[in-house]
Amino acid sequence: MTVAAGAAGTAFSPAFDVLVAEACALRFESLPPSVLTLVKQGVLDTLGVALAGRATAVSQVLERAVLGGATPGTTAGAVSVWGSALRTDPATATLVNATAGHALDYDDWAKGSGAHPSVTLVPTLVAAAELRAGGAAGAGGLGDAGHLRGPLTGREFITAYVAGYELQERIGLAISPSHYDLGFHTTAIVGTLGAAVAATLALGGDQRAVRTALKIAATEAAGLKSMFGSMGKPLHAGRASAAGLLAAQLALAGFEEPTNDTLFGEQGFAPTHSTEVRQDALTSAFGEPWYVESNLFKFFPSCFGTHAAIAAAQQIRRQPEFDAELVTGIQLTVPPIVLKVCVIEDPQTGLEGKFSLAYTTAVALLTGEAGLSAFTDPFAPSPRLKSLTRLVTLRVDDSFVKTRTVVEVEQSGLDMPWSADVDAGVQRFVDSPAEQQAALDQKFFELATPVIGRASSMSLRDTVLDLDNCADVTSLVALLH
Repeated sequence: MTVAAGAAGTAFSPAFDVLVAEACALRFESLPPSVLTLVKQGVLDTLGVALAGRATAVSQVLERAVLGGATPGTTAGAVSVWGSALRTDPATATLVNATAGHALDYDDWAKGSGAHPSVTLVPTLVAAAELRAGGAAGAGGLGDAGHLRGPLTGREFITAYVAGYELQERIGLAISPSHYDLGFHTTAIVGTLGAAVAATLALGGDQRAVRTALKIAATEAAGLKSMFGSMGKPLHAGRASAAGLLAAQLALAGFEEPTNDTLFGEQGFAPTHSTEVRQDALTSAFGEPWYVESNLFKFFPSCFGTHAAIAAAQQIRRQPEFDAELVTGIQLTVPPIVLKVCVIEDPQTGLEGKFSLAYTTAVALLTGEAGLSAFTDPFAPSPRLKSLTRLVTLRVDDSFVKTRTVVEVEQSGLDMPWSADVDAGVQRFVDSPAEQQAALDQKFFELATPVIGRASSMSLRDTVLDLDNCADVTSLVALLH
């Protein structure tokens, strides 16, 4: 059922109450093994991508702008900047860490809402763990709220992550697709809400605190799709994670709860960020279904809208008689959604290349790869790569799911075009969790090892995969330096 989002009054307040109640009632013991596995994989993937992301231009610019007051050491209430020895205030550290986590556009993706879920949840939860480790309720400016009790355990971390994930995914589904069509970036929008709830729970907040934090986050959420292909997109994730943590801190410090429903009520979040809201997506109990189980991991560092085309191009390139030098035409049949996301025709930077179906398809056909080196700056595609990029044409099929693409390649000397049909939304390793873990391990080590070394990378991987038995999540932090 859909309801007009502009309806006046408090028509959506029951949904607000359901979301808060479900998040606060969630217990570690209720989580099935499949969810635990995917949470750990999401955490590991995020840490690896963020460590590598510190070397990107956007992270370097951001760090120059905001880390002037950061220092080494163990200052009370300070939070670590991953991949360095620096510590700074919680909001700044979370902003930097989460921005780095999205800078490569290599982080995981929720195929339902289209949000990147872990990049906003993991940095704010690690920050919450460091605040908990401060040893007193006053750590990090929380005031004498009495909410902090000992270190944040791995089980508490996982539970808070799932609560934030399930809540933000339900809200993302509820306001889809109209909020995206209006020009809002889902990760920036719902990521703020999920991070606020996760951080509040991790810091020991009660139901009132979660309600307040969620209402604060509703007015903080912001992010425009017009920033795609620029430094603005990763900044969205950084701002969402930091804003979520701030909302939690304010709620725990005694911020007065707004009396109206700023999430679904009149002139609230949903009415101003979408044209209709699906009530059914908001009122299902957590676990019915577990949306964490539909999380997808990236194995190409580009917009997920390009992944099916890349995979299809790789299939074609593996044909024995294929020759990229003889290609005369490339046609992509795509779902409508990608036309507003990743159709930069002539990318001039590595960031723009990540949002160019033409470029990503061409590079996969020519090289068989679409790795980090394809999107680095200075951006200098070869003449042949540029010519292949110009050969790409797009055709829209309204019946395609948003993760499906068909690639047809004409080659001189062949009567029929090469063709491949790929749905990148199908779990790549759905029948083999061990194979998925092996692929994620390889990706993680390739990203993390150059930053923190092989020994720390291996210890970090082992700690994350045993997170449910971790007594203090800050044990991860030492390995991130």
